[in-house]
Amino acid sequence: MKKILALLAFLALQGCATQTTLYEWGNYESAVYKHFNNESPEEQIQILEKDLTAAGKSGKPLPPGFYAHLALLYGKVGQPGKMNEMLALEASAFPEAVPFLKNLRSGFKATN
Repeated sequence: MKKILALLAFLALQGCATQTTLYEWGNYESAVYKHFNNESPEEQIQILEKDLTAAGKSGKPLPPGFYAHLALLYGKVGQPGKMNEMLALEASAFPEAVPFLKNLRSGFKATN
């Protein structure tokens, strides 16, 4: 009986030890932090593009907002084609975000 309890306790603890994520986060969170600290959009783009490549290799999807944030950065550096491409990827990955993305696109055009 003690062996069975010990085995069950071991299995329960083993289940707590594994930590998997649904998305490939990469450096996304730190890039958002850098964005709000007015750091270089070009540098952020390079970091996020590396994460984009890594996510493709890992097979995990990117988190919500990743493509939209990258689109915003491309818009800031004057690359509207890449901006629209990233917004389309965000809309494809997260269809529920389409109204927000439309507002983002129209708001960006109004300010730039």
